[in-house]
Amino acid sequence: MSESKLSCKVCGHEAKYIGSKDLGKGCLESSPYSETGVKVYYYTCKVCGLTFTPFFDGFSSTQWKEHIYNEDYVLYDPDYLGARAEENLANVLKILQQIGVVPIRSLDYGAGNNTFAEKSRAESYDPYGTSNLRPADRFDFITCFEVAEHHTNPRGLFSDLESLLGSKGVILLTTLAINRPTIDNWYIGPRNGHCTIYNKKTLANLASYFNLSYKSLDHVTHLFYRGY
Repeated sequence: MSESKLSCKVCGHEAKYIGSKDLGKGCLESSPYSETGVKVYYYTCKVCGLTFTPFFDGFSSTQWKEHIYNEDYVLYDPDYLGARAEENLANVLKILQQIGVVPIRSLDYGAGNNTFAEKSRAESYDPYGTSNLRPADRFDFITCFEVAEHHTNPRGLFSDLESLLGSKGVILLTTLAINRPTIDNWYIGPRNGHCTIYNKKTLANLASYFNLSYKSLDHVTHLFYRGY
């Protein structure tokens, strides 16, 4: 059974139940779908509009690997193996030129298989990629590609990103911002590990909480910065 309401993970206000999807349901219609019988309940905040599920809260690394990031994950996120990294690199180089930032120390946060970092070095852009180890340094440019929607704790994620950012720096974060999606929205895909769906108001609130400036370049690409 679902709770009819929960507290928002960002602003703490009431979040109302909007529906459920089976754990086996991915984002793409082309992905295989085998019903598991396990319902994943989603909620949307009445104030800031954050949409989230508590289902994955407290998942161990073993559970994530068993249910989500296993050998079949590529069937649900086919661009994970390399195509996305190439697209991300092209966008980063373009954005850096547009905003006039020349990074000295860069970090690819939540680097996955480190494909982005490896491809970047060929273009003379050399971020420190990490998927497991937390670096001790601070960075003037941080990329965070499609990590936020997989993170169960939005405030915890932004707290960590802010703590890694230097006194003058930029965080480039990508996640699809959707204003109050219905449960039928394609981006709500538990099999993909999508547990937190943001919108621009929520992202602006998070920036404010951590004393960062915020600028959305489009519905996917978002900048958080200070010292500029």
